[in-house]
Amino acid sequence: MPNLIGLVGLDRFEKVLRDLTEEVRGQALRAAAVKAVQPLVQKAAANAPRGSGALSQSMTTQVMSNAPVTDAIVRVGPGYPSGSHGILLEYGTIHMTKRPFLASAYGSTRQEILDNMEIELADMLPHSTISY
Repeated sequence: MPNLIGLVGLDRFEKVLRDLTEEVRGQALRAAAVKAVQPLVQKAAANAPRGSGALSQSMTTQVMSNAPVTDAIVRVGPGYPSGSHGILLEYGTIHMTKRPFLASAYGSTRQEILDNMEIELADMLPHSTISY
């Protein structure tokens, strides 16, 4: 089962987000997250093992609809069906050595994602209420 990766470090936005209505909070988080993870999508596509190129071209961002209205859960990874073999390459099988591409992409873009999330939230939220 793939690991879920969370982002921590946006403490200065917590109070502002708590003060928003639940629906608006979730909308702001989802919109910011989708924009913020674009470097991860690009890096994962660049790192993906090349065969037909379908895996690289299938990299996508998807807002998970099963998330609570107040949260943002964004999935980054291969799309289906053209990238359905991505998990096999990332983690390997008993017949195939793993060839990770997504975890390494996350490792090299994590800080950029956090920085982008701060920028996106700062642009969306009232500036006078954010403590720097």
